[in-house]
Order: sequence, then structure tokens, then C-alpha cells
Amino acid sequence: MITSVPSVVERAGDSGINFFDTARVYGGGNSERMVGAALKAHRQKLILSTKTLGRTREAARAQSVFEA
Repeated sequence: MITSVPSVVERAGDSGINFFDTARVYGGGNSERMVGAALKAHRQKLILSTKTLGRTREAARAQSVFEA
């Protein structure tokens, strides 16, 4: 993720891009929330990936801002 501009991410979703990769540490810790908000209208049609330092399912979920 090299942008922190929500309209860029939203336009990508509008253009048919359906895979987005992010991480909590991107965008000063705001990337997951920004991407989630920008792609809200496309949520059912995309794959959203995030990286975590958690090494168990529980630890990964605890670190993510995404709903399980």
C-alpha cells in the first residue's frame, strides 16, 4: 500500500481491482481503517489482506481493526 489517500483506494475499487494488501504499520497505523472505509461499498466483492505480527489466530485478531 503506497497511498494514504482514500479516494485513490476507492477509485481502484470502482475500477474493478479486487485485491488489497495492507498492514497496521502502514500509513502511520491508519491504513487498515482507511482502506476499510474507502472500500466499504465493495466489501462483498474483494479480497482484503493484512499483515500481523501475531502468530496465532487469536493474536492476529487482537491486532487487527477488521471485524472477524
